[in-house]
Amino acid sequence: MIITTSSELWHATAVGADAELIDSLPKLEIVATCSAGLDKIDLVKCKEKGIQVTNTPDVLTDDVADAAIGLTLAISGRSVGIIGLGRIGMAVAKRAEAFGCFISYRSRAEKPNTKYKGALVDESELVSALLEDRLAAAVLDVFEHEPQVPEELFGLENVVLLPHAASGTEETRKATADIVIENLEACFLNKPLLTPVV
Repeated sequence: MIITTSSELWHATAVGADAELIDSLPKLEIVATCSAGLDKIDLVKCKEKGIQVTNTPDVLTDDVADAAIGLTLAISGRSVGIIGLGRIGMAVAKRAEAFGCFISYRSRAEKPNTKYKGALVDESELVSALLEDRLAAAVLDVFEHEPQVPEELFGLENVVLLPHAASGTEETRKATADIVIENLEACFLNKPLLTPVV
């Protein structure tokens, strides 16, 4: 059993289930992560070895979307770019749309059922655009190379930074932990998993 949490920065970058770790645990049955994200888990290797994988989708959607809008309100503007238009991204887009914002996004796959425009964001280009006044402002809760944050961002008054902690409410952490425990119980009692990924 492996439990990972991406809601804490140190675990997000150091803990996961890569191929090497999976191979070193011959009796591994399940990887249960306390996050919606799966980027630190080798899903292909898990599938090859018949290892079940679960995550905690939806439980943190509202808190993260609320935090994103709260941060956005700290910097006024009319255009909002969203990286990742999944559950959380859509929740943010709907909230921002209610404020009359123009929405653009970047996601792994195009979302054909939305009226939002596709946009690509590169973190180094974002920093350059902010430094050169080509971009009015930025609100960031996730960074490309966490826990490292580009130093140039710290001195800018038109940037609001949050340390990947938007889902850190007591209620959401408890709900997330409950889902992980319920998934583990289901696995070891040979019942259907609540939130299976693999």
